[in-house]
Formats: sequence, C-alpha cells, structure tokens
Amino acid sequence: MASRGFRCVLSVVFAGCHVAYDDDAKPESVASDRQDLVGGFTANDAALNAIGSMMIRDRWGDSQLCTAVLVQDNMAITAKHCVEVFDERLGSDAKIYFAIGPDGFNPERVVEVVESEKGPGEKGGYVDRGHDVGVLHLGERITDIKPLPYETLTDAEVGLKFSGIGYGEQDSSGSYGTRRIGTLTLRARKGKTLEIMVGSFENYYELVAEEPLPETCGFRDDDAGIELPPMFDAGFPPLPGAGSGGWGWGGSGGEPGSDPRCTYALELRERYDTQIFEAMSEVVVGGAPSDSQPCYGDSGGPLLRKREDGQLAVWGVTSGIIGVASGKCHPLGSVYAALDTTVTAFFDRAKQWVDPCEGMSSVGRCNGTVAERCTILAEGKRRKLAFDCGSVDLTCETASDGSIGCGQSSDYFAAAPRLASEQPITRESIARKMTGPARSAPH
Repeated sequence: MASRGFRCVLSVVFAGCHVAYDDDAKPESVASDRQDLVGGFTANDAALNAIGSMMIRDRWGDSQLCTAVLVQDNMAITAKHCVEVFDERLGSDAKIYFAIGPDGFNPERVVEVVESEKGPGEKGGYVDRGHDVGVLHLGERITDIKPLPYETLTDAEVGLKFSGIGYGEQDSSGSYGTRRIGTLTLRARKGKTLEIMVGSFENYYELVAEEPLPETCGFRDDDAGIELPPMFDAGFPPLPGAGSGGWGWGGSGGEPGSDPRCTYALELRERYDTQIFEAMSEVVVGGAPSDSQPCYGDSGGPLLRKREDGQLAVWGVTSGIIGVASGKCHPLGSVYAALDTTVTAFFDRAKQWVDPCEGMSSVGRCNGTVAERCTILAEGKRRKLAFDCGSVDLTCETASDGSIGCGQSSDYFAAAPRLASEQPITRESIARKMTGPARSAPH
C-alpha cells in the first residue's frame, strides 16, 4: 500500500501497496494493536498473519494474484474478481494457494485453495460484478492463526478511519509482494462514486486520459454538451488503431473535424453519471490527508477496524480504483465492497461448507483394492473419486511419482499425463478487472 506521497504504477487495486527494501534496510515489524494505523508501513507482525496473499502455482512458476483474509480456519475471503481465476482454463498442473506471512515471495507456508464461491449478484457495482466479494475454501484447517470476524458497515462509520492492508504495488517502480498497511478514511456510502473521488467530470476525464478535455467535445459539468456529429448516430465507432480506415485526428482517414477523444469522453461521461452507490453496497475510502492508496495486487484486501469490544474485524474488501491511461495509482481513494447484511449472510452460509474429500489430496491413496483421490481444479467442483481395482482383477498401486492407479505392480501402469495451463495466469490479468468496464483511452 502506497503512502500519499507515493504514486503507484498501474491503476487498480486496493488496500496495500508496499515498498521493497534491501535486507539490511528492512524496518522492524510494526505493532498491530493500534486502532488507526498510519499509511504505508510494513506489516510484518505475526499478529496480522490472518491476512495473506492469494497465489497460483503452475508450470509457469508462482504468481501472486490478490490479497485475502482468513475468517475461519478453513475459509478466506477476497474479491469476486480474484475468485474468477477458477473460471480460467486451468491445467492439471495449476494449484491456487493462500500464502501465509508478510513476504508473499517467501511465504512461511502455503495452504491449498480447493474450491471457491462468488458473492451475490452478477451485474452492477464499480467493477460490474454485483457484490465484489468471494470465498476461498482451504484443503486443510489453519489452527495456529486466529481468524478475523467480519462486521456490517453502516452510515455510522462514515468519517471514521480504518486500516487497509495488502500485498499490492507500493511505488512508481511497481514493487509489490510484501504486506503493507495504512490508514483509509471512510468517505461516503451514498452518492455518485466518481464525483466523490474526483469532483467534476472535467477532472475525471483529465485524470483518466491524462490530458485536458477537448473543448469541442463538451460534456463539462456546466455544459449540456454540443450537438453530436453524425459519426455518433450509429453508436460508438472503433477507437483509433482498431484497423485500417479507422478514425483519424482530422484530415484524411475520418470525418472532417472528427475527434476520437469525443467518443471516449462520451463513454467516460456515461460512466461518471451512472456510477451510483445505491445500486450496490460499496463505499469510497481513502484520499484524505495521511491516507494510503490501494493499488494492483491489493484486490480482496480487508478494510480493518476494531469493534467496540476491541476485536479487530473486517468491514469490507478492496474492489477497484480509477484506471488511468498510464496505469498509475493516484491518491484519490478506492472503492471497497462493503459488508452489508446480504454479504455477511453469504459468508455465514459459506462457513457451513464441508470438504467432501475430508483432507484427502489429489495424489490419492489405496484403501485395499480401492483407489481413492480428490479431484484437481481442472476437473471442476471438488469431489472424492474412487474405483475398485479388484473389479478388473487388478490391485491398487502407487507409481514412482506418487500417483495412485490400478495395476499388477507399481511399474504396470503409466501415471496420468499432466496438462499444463495454456498460458500463465498473472496478477496483471486480475488487475485489469479492477478499473471497471470503461475502454482504453485513444492514443
């Protein structure tokens, strides 16, 4: 998590940019018992180990995707757009983990994520996913870390200071992967999201496009907009560079006087006008003096504050920030998926999940002549598989690679082929979801 003085590269994620240090320069662990933690500090203390990183391991290596927080010994919560990695074409080599410890590149240990659930709703909200919350079910119970409770946000919390935490980008060099914590002020629960964050539409366009709004486009807050030229009548044309014969900046290749920036301004104006909190339970946090700024990799990170009984609790998870042309994270605040009663009821139901494999791994085991194993991610929903090798006059055997199968000896059968993921699933593919559905600026 970046402090207000930093400018995080890339545009979206959430509560927790961080700074990389040489081994000799690493600061001491920061105490975690204050209600309001100041932004942009290391969060090495083991008392914060309920907050971990979500990572994928496959033939391409290890990649950190998001931030997650343990709320039960076998369940963590994160953002829905992070859980969507389960919808990708995962190879049989791919495993997803909840990584424990302050250094995501060198976790103290990892616990396999074996199933996931998505929060209520499919549309709406800043990143257009309904309630942007998700659940990670773990293949084993974590008994040495105290899970954090979760609480429902209300209007009474507006104006209070919370703590944001995550493993995301922390400076303009794109450093990430260590746990950082900082202050985030809860600014609003109602109103127009982007207006709260940046003020006027003119400010929004200039921020996103990183150039002033062209006067010929209109769309300013004090301007009802000029009459649109014929090029808008049939809907949005392709942006520049979309193919031969595309829109130009005037002259040959386009309508006389046409400017693709006006098309872009029209799209942004629609987003500016339609992003309203009442449509979905969300909040804007950050952007106040001394606040930190969430960035890529902080998605799913918890919004923390102590309850009246002194227990640190989760009140929301990082969902999105304003994406800009250069991909920088500006200190304007973030959108968090607030935990309302619908979300907490979803979490309560998810806590009732029972592992159908009862701790059995995908490697499997022999139970007499019966071969047993649990499915892998590439095989869909987690379930226990069993086959009696005796039914075909064979025995259950363990191959040299540890896999289980039917044969007359451990050398009789070949291990099942391992199918690799077609392409690496990286944090960048997750981060792109955090800016919402607006298209890229013309260039």
